[in-house]
Amino acid sequence: MSKSFKKYVSKYIVLGSSEWAFVEERLERMSLSSRELLLEEGRICRHLYFLEEGLLRYFVWRDGQDITKFFTYGNIFFTSIRSFQKQLPATENIQALEDCQLLCIRFEHLLEIRKAIPQWHLLTAAVISEVQGWTEDLMVALQNETAQERYRRMLNEQSELSNRIPLKYLATFLGIAPESLSRIRRQLAKG
Repeated sequence: MSKSFKKYVSKYIVLGSSEWAFVEERLERMSLSSRELLLEEGRICRHLYFLEEGLLRYFVWRDGQDITKFFTYGNIFFTSIRSFQKQLPATENIQALEDCQLLCIRFEHLLEIRKAIPQWHLLTAAVISEVQGWTEDLMVALQNETAQERYRRMLNEQSELSNRIPLKYLATFLGIAPESLSRIRRQLAKG
């Protein structure tokens, strides 16, 4: 079990050594290569993931184009929430943008953990709350900010991401054409 996983979980709950051992027995390691799909639309998401290293993007297909919904990076739980919770086909795709190292918990193993470790629901509630907050912030930004303002905010809050995300994916995330994003970048570089 990685230090980053233990550190993240420990932010929300305190586990004893036997509880950590119980969780560790249900963890699987996984590696993804850059551009590899972790989840494909229409398939059921069977795992809760913890991203130790790398960068992922969630995207959907619309009118023959892939549209990036958001990015996941660095030491965090993630999954296709609706698909995982309800064991229904996913409505989005998840793709590695860099080589990734993951820890995975199968759906049935998560149920075992929740049953054996009652405080695990506090962790789940905290993670869901964080995701809802990010989703709400994203929706407010999409409704109230221009693409240039959203890009500028991204540079201020997550500057390292702008260099790691290919232009075409960043542009669809911002809701603009790659040429428009190039223009915005030039304008911001000029000051």
